[in-house]
Amino acid sequence: MRRTRVLSALVLASVAACASDPVPVTVTPASGFPPRAERIGDTFYINLPVDTEPFTSEVPGTPDRIFPLVAEVYEELGIPIQTFHAEAYILGNARFTARRRVGPIALERIVDCGLGITGVNAASRPVTLHVVTQLKPLDSGLVRVETTVYGVSRPADGTSTNSTACSSRNGLEEYIANGIRKRAEG
Repeated sequence: MRRTRVLSALVLASVAACASDPVPVTVTPASGFPPRAERIGDTFYINLPVDTEPFTSEVPGTPDRIFPLVAEVYEELGIPIQTFHAEAYILGNARFTARRRVGPIALERIVDCGLGITGVNAASRPVTLHVVTQLKPLDSGLVRVETTVYGVSRPADGTSTNSTACSSRNGLEEYIANGIRKRAEG
């Protein structure tokens, strides 16, 4: 996960300057992912949530007609569907582990997990992906396709339990959107 280093002396000095009693800190999590702060020695580490804005596109049709096409694209990519809400037109997989590729797409084109000593982490580590697509009808006879992708990578050799948050590069979302569009128009 991305970590921002904050010296404890600065934190303690700012708290002491604001009030004589400790002030409770409340944080409203962004996008439903709680931030995590931990103290190691005299240093505080803050893990920030990954940007998880959905990738959107529009295709002609109705959600009832387009929804099975989304499942076909997931099957083509080899992503097992574990999240399925037909009434809300949502499907996906919140814990799909990939190594090197998802279908024909290289993992480093899908997510950015930073760099390690062996190079690009997404190319050398397994990544647990969260991939979810939702359809929303529009008044114009179009359907909005919203796909959210992010992940977490961990070293494959077990030498560390440190995980790295991975943000999307939109490669998988574009593939899903194009696959749905081709099927809808074809």
